[in-house]
Amino acid sequence: MKAGMVICAFAVAVLLVVGGPILRAQSATNETPLVRVAPPAPQFELSDFYGRTVKLSSCTTTAVIVSFVLADDPPSQRQLDELTRLRAAHSREALGMFAIVLDNRPNELLRERFVALERGIQFLRYDLSVIEGFGGLTAAPTTFVLDVHRNIIGRHVGLTGADQLEPELRAILRP
Repeated sequence: MKAGMVICAFAVAVLLVVGGPILRAQSATNETPLVRVAPPAPQFELSDFYGRTVKLSSCTTTAVIVSFVLADDPPSQRQLDELTRLRAAHSREALGMFAIVLDNRPNELLRERFVALERGIQFLRYDLSVIEGFGGLTAAPTTFVLDVHRNIIGRHVGLTGADQLEPELRAILRP
């Protein structure tokens, strides 16, 4: 009986030494993907450059892009060019676009600056509570992709090309 226990203990030790790395390698290749919970976007009400109030809750599109930009910043201007490219690729019924401008100048000056870019992008004045609601900003431009439930499924700090935003949009807009 004692010899049987020794053999069993030896077999378990061999399994642990030899089988451990095999089991770890197998679990590394068959890992279950982590579930990511998307935080909700703040339900903002902001003014446009004409003094009208715009509410995120009034937006009925399937996906929304919210980009925080600076008025006279070359990367922000290039970000707006990328958003214009996305606008051309998606209908206004499917994709809503907001550019929240981080600038305190009067509406008239901002209207002059952005009127040529209003092709399907709503330009809004910023509010600190909205910035905080999105988790704060570390750079401009910063662009967020929101799903139909207005959860934040993507946060992109810095200039982000249309090709980088497209996979997230395809996931939301797929038929």
